[in-house]
Amino acid sequence: MSMDSELQKHYAQLLGVGSPWEVKNVELKLTEKKVEIELGWQWGAAAKCPVCGRACSIHDCAPERTWRHLDTMQFTTLIRTRTPRSDCPEHGVKTMQVPWAAPQGRFTLLFERFAVEVLLASGSISQACELLGISWETAQEIMRRAVERGLERRQLEDLKHLGMDEKSFKRGQSCHAPDGLGPVASAGRGAGPHDGGSRPVVGDPHPGTKADGRSSGRGHVGAVYPDD
Repeated sequence: MSMDSELQKHYAQLLGVGSPWEVKNVELKLTEKKVEIELGWQWGAAAKCPVCGRACSIHDCAPERTWRHLDTMQFTTLIRTRTPRSDCPEHGVKTMQVPWAAPQGRFTLLFERFAVEVLLASGSISQACELLGISWETAQEIMRRAVERGLERRQLEDLKHLGMDEKSFKRGQSCHAPDGLGPVASAGRGAGPHDGGSRPVVGDPHPGTKADGRSSGRGHVGAVYPDD
C-alpha cells in the first residue's frame, strides 16, 4: 500500500467516515498552517433521500462546501467535498445529509462539541473565542445549536418539579429558588429559554403540572408543581 493510501486510510479512521464516503486526498499547506481533507462519495453507491431515507439515484453533486474540523496538531484542519444530491421519486432532488456536520453548519459536530467544552471552561466567551480562533458571532451560533440538540434529546415525561430563575447577578439581583426543587437540581436539567430581559420566557406548563409564580425583588423566580 502506498504512502498516500496509508495517509487516506489514517484520516478516514480519525474522521470516523466509512463507505460509501472515502478520503480522496489530504493536502498539507505549510505556509497557511492548514490541512485540507477532501472527501468523496464512492462511484456507484446509491444516494439516500434526507427526508424519507429512501435509497435512490444520484441527480448530481452540490457545489463544494468546507467545514472546520478539530486541529491536526497546530494546523487548522478543513474538510471539503461536493455532497451528492438524491433524486427521490417522492421528495425530488435534495442534498444529502453528511454524517460529520449538522445541516447548514460550517463546523463538524466534533469541533462544535469541543468548542462547547472550551466555552464552559473559559472565564468569558471572548477568551474562548481567542483560544478557538473563532468570532463572537460564531460562538453564539455554536451555543445555539448545542441548546437545540439538547432540547431535542430532553425527556419531560417523568418531570416532577420545575424551577425557573434568572442569571443576572452582575446587576445586583439576588434570586433564590423556592422550596421543593430538589428533583430538578438532581436531574440537572435546564428550565427553558430566556429572552435576555428581566423575566424568563415561559410557555404552557407541561401536562400534569401547573405554574406557581413567585417574585423576589426585580428578579423573577417561578416554580411548577405537579397537580394534586
